[in-house]
Amino acid sequence: MKKFLLLFLAVVFMASCNKQKEVYLSGKINGGSPLERIELIDASGVATLPIANFGVDGQGNFSDTVTIAKSGIYAITYGGKMNFIYLKGGEKLNLNGNAYSFPQELTVGGDAKGNNQFLVQSQKFIEGYLSKLTQELLVQDESKFLAQMEKLRKDISAKIDEYGKSSGADNEVVKWKKNELDTNILMIMFQYEKMHGQLANKPDYKPSQKFLAMQKELDKDQKTLVREMPTYRNYLVNKLSDGFQQFATKNTDPQKSGSELFIEYIKPMDYPQEVKDYLVSFVATQLDLHPQAENKDRLMKVLDENIKDSKIKAELHKVADAMYGLKVGTAAPDSEMLDAGGKKATLSSLKGKPSLLIFYASWNPYIAESLMPAMTEITKFYKDGINFVFVNLDDNVGQFRKTSAAMLSDLPVKSFYAKGGLNSKMAKDYAIYGFKMPNFVFVDKDGKIASKSLFGINDPEFKQTLDKLSGKSMTATAPPAESVPPVAEAPAK
Repeated sequence: MKKFLLLFLAVVFMASCNKQKEVYLSGKINGGSPLERIELIDASGVATLPIANFGVDGQGNFSDTVTIAKSGIYAITYGGKMNFIYLKGGEKLNLNGNAYSFPQELTVGGDAKGNNQFLVQSQKFIEGYLSKLTQELLVQDESKFLAQMEKLRKDISAKIDEYGKSSGADNEVVKWKKNELDTNILMIMFQYEKMHGQLANKPDYKPSQKFLAMQKELDKDQKTLVREMPTYRNYLVNKLSDGFQQFATKNTDPQKSGSELFIEYIKPMDYPQEVKDYLVSFVATQLDLHPQAENKDRLMKVLDENIKDSKIKAELHKVADAMYGLKVGTAAPDSEMLDAGGKKATLSSLKGKPSLLIFYASWNPYIAESLMPAMTEITKFYKDGINFVFVNLDDNVGQFRKTSAAMLSDLPVKSFYAKGGLNSKMAKDYAIYGFKMPNFVFVDKDGKIASKSLFGINDPEFKQTLDKLSGKSMTATAPPAESVPPVAEAPAK
């Protein structure tokens, strides 16, 4: 039979609860391009939003100081590729690789070398071990299957200990790797439980007490697993999926989101509240927290009322701000900006006339290639009724001046720089991330948010709001095709 790959093979998640600290990252990507960005994401988080975004220079060199809330595993991405590294507060890390394979293949040096060497060694062994499993595993009699699962756990656990000792990895890293292993085994057992009857032509198959006892043993530290591993949240949600689908079919309500129905479904279940909170947040980020979702205020109200953990609530509100933008009707943050001459400016100085904020950076090629031809026509037509405010989020003021002069010098627009780029107060105030640029935010003449956060000029709300605030209406023309950035996707949950 064909060998099959289980989806979770490449997933490694762990974290520990240290206080917020800084990590210094540096390195070189041979052949790296300044148009590509390195991002870091807390792999155990609810939001899966980038905590850092930085670029490389013309020679592929990079360096950045990143603030992390806790030591643990973080997803690192570059050029559409992803890997996982261990970051520990107060340490210095050196990362190197080639543009065609970074970060899937990279060498790690510096303070955390041992921990990351352990991760590479153990994960390589695990992937090799599990890749030998075939679909025949799901057809085996249950006793043989359980014996193989016990052997698998024993063999891999021994290797984890061996690699941990030889690399000098921290005990917490080794411990969490074993918890990740147990989660993977639970996923395999779930597949067996769900598919064995059909594949083995045993429609009446039910798991034995021995099977359930092994599941219970692997699942004994449920709170820790759900807190630290999205793979475990995914496992629990998958176990509930059949029952939830039946419940949702019987209780269909066009006004209710999938998250609301899921809350109703698990409310009577005997899960600890913390587990319910994580499962609801997982479902919400998968189903409902996206730019096209309707009834955002209703959804957030329901989530706030039913989720008890304040940290999870805060993370979900970050996702909502990233997806929808700031609440319409609230005062637009009066963040400080700089003009090309270095003079300070604020958004409040533009009151009295509606404004369109356009957040952009030179490393987003969509700006010059697709957006600017259309914006040239738009700005010239609406200039009397709207302030067009281009806010640059490059890494330094020099790049801002170069980009602004090349792109905007002939247009009737205002050009500013948010000092610090994506690390600036303005980017944080308006919940701007690299994946959502260019981004458009309308502000009315009184300085209040007048639209949701728009990801492109093809959004019907873009022209509707432009016409409404300006009092003019441009004859619709077909703008160039847009390459809209991806929105808040999880790093392989």
